[in-house]
Amino acid sequence: SISLGVMNLILAVIVQSAEEARLKDTEERLRQEEKGFLELKVDLLRICSELDIRGNGKLSLATLDSAWDTSSKFRSVMTEIEINRRELTLVFELLDTPKTGEVHYNDFIDQLLEMHSNDDRLALASIKHAIQEMRAEVRVQLEVGFQVLHEKLVEHDTVLYDGCQGGLEDGHTKHQSSSRSRHASGSSRQERSSR
Repeated sequence: SISLGVMNLILAVIVQSAEEARLKDTEERLRQEEKGFLELKVDLLRICSELDIRGNGKLSLATLDSAWDTSSKFRSVMTEIEINRRELTLVFELLDTPKTGEVHYNDFIDQLLEMHSNDDRLALASIKHAIQEMRAEVRVQLEVGFQVLHEKLVEHDTVLYDGCQGGLEDGHTKHQSSSRSRHASGSSRQERSSR
């Protein structure tokens, strides 16, 4: 019974030491990941600032596409954060909601790195992009539909107006001719009575 107690004590010390070593290892791994993350961000900031020939802190999709084709540093960083060309375009389009054709590269880098650290984020970003595209398409379709409806209403209004005007003119013409014929028949009667 004493030997069992000693063995439990030794086992508890071993388990506690192992747990402390695991925690230290996890903390060190997280520090290394954070350090690598910051290095990637610095690399991307340097690359993007070199691409920013106007110096306004913004990049176009064409500039990023060109960098993908011509800059091995840019492609290397994209590969390291596991972002392919399609995803690069997706992130750009998500950030370019006002459709200016440019995005601030600080926001762009933050979004890329956030997506790299969270796989679900990429799926959500894809869904958000698809919804934005559908919303834009629905808006265009509604505008076209409203324009067609407006044109049809104007056309029907014109037909109704012309029809009403024609009816009034026909009624006026009929009224004038019946007045003339009454007037003419009244004159004939007077002529006959005077004879």
